[in-house]
Amino acid sequence: MATLHAGHKPGTLAAAGDKTSLDITWLKDKSLADLDNLPDPDVLALDIMENLEAGLENFRSIVRQLG
Repeated sequence: MATLHAGHKPGTLAAAGDKTSLDITWLKDKSLADLDNLPDPDVLALDIMENLEAGLENFRSIVRQLG
């Protein structure tokens, strides 16, 4: 089980005796660097819905293959 250690950095979690950091704050989407040129919220919402529906269909396919 993962535990927090004294002196840990916020956003990091390490298993006892493990030096692996789960801090992913360095990961940034460079395409979002220019926040003034983001698509309209309705376009973003539709894109998110399409991605979620595609992911759900992938899970349905897996379930059909397992079942």
